[in-house]
Amino acid sequence: SEPVLEEIEERNVHFTALINRRNAILQNIAKQEKLTDELKAQLEGCFSEAELEELTTSPATEPTPADRERLMMLGADLQRAWTSAGVTPEARKRIVRTLIDEIVVRVEDNTLDLVIRWHGGDHSALKVKKNRTGQHRCYTRSA
Repeated sequence: SEPVLEEIEERNVHFTALINRRNAILQNIAKQEKLTDELKAQLEGCFSEAELEELTTSPATEPTPADRERLMMLGADLQRAWTSAGVTPEARKRIVRTLIDEIVVRVEDNTLDLVIRWHGGDHSALKVKKNRTGQHRCYTRSA
């Protein structure tokens, strides 16, 4: 009876960890505004770590010459897409999320060192002065 209880406890721990991992993946994809009903159903149907990995990783593929040319043409229209009269803040956020792969921030004294890693592998480095405690850009002037 004791070994059976231990096995049940192990399975419970494993299953709880799997559910937590699945929920974290769902939240992350939803935050990126890429969660479709179909993908959500597929992820909720996963009962192993291997199934989750298979659904959430995609093989790295090089774009074909035709795809690359089409992407370059879209990139040339980025300025127009960004400044277009009807573009919403949500659309701009999607554009930024599409362009940026990762932002790494390192705090040093009174500055923030940022490295932006763009999709495609390029990097941009920025140094930004850190706000003092209690200081922010939103304030009202006293009369």
